[in-house]
Amino acid sequence: DFESEIAYPCNVLYPASFYKNATTITLPSVQTQTSAGNIDSNTLPMAAYTAVAGEMPRLHHLAGIIHLQLKAENDTYNNNIRMVEFWSASPDSGNKEQVSGDFTVDYETATLTPASNKESAQKVTVVLTSELTVDKVTDIFIVVPAQEYENGFTVRVVNELGHYLDKIKLSAQTIAKGEILKMPEFSYIPTGTLIGVEIPNGQ
Repeated sequence: DFESEIAYPCNVLYPASFYKNATTITLPSVQTQTSAGNIDSNTLPMAAYTAVAGEMPRLHHLAGIIHLQLKAENDTYNNNIRMVEFWSASPDSGNKEQVSGDFTVDYETATLTPASNKESAQKVTVVLTSELTVDKVTDIFIVVPAQEYENGFTVRVVNELGHYLDKIKLSAQTIAKGEILKMPEFSYIPTGTLIGVEIPNGQ
């Protein structure tokens, strides 16, 4: 039940925890995958616009999903994966698009416009606990704003020791609303180490 009469036109946002003010939503920089292949519905932003009373609001996705298919290369490496980081462009690029933090939302067209210049808003981290195996694919999903990633994107897979593998897609890539971009299967072969790595708390 609503405490007061609804005024029209009416905007609807799901989940409500993303609401900041009448024109701004905040997408979390940390997502949690509680089990392999699981997508937390609370990380999927949706919006609706209703012009008149009696009109049923129809929610539209504001984000898309990156689907990673990951396996262990062999038993030489520590295959206990603790997080996957996503950002647009390559790790050393200065032309990264915003993927978390504050966005201006147009409810009528279900579109987002970046509204933060913070460096922390250029990354999304998925926290998980997955032990990779050689003979089975582990599915990992990353929710990112639907937009054109003009300089491609990077995913960084990090194990419990801070050893990481970067997979970089340099060509332009469109992430469509409500669609899953399934990436080719790849094996975890770490190429670097993060010193003093901290796994963020899931939200």
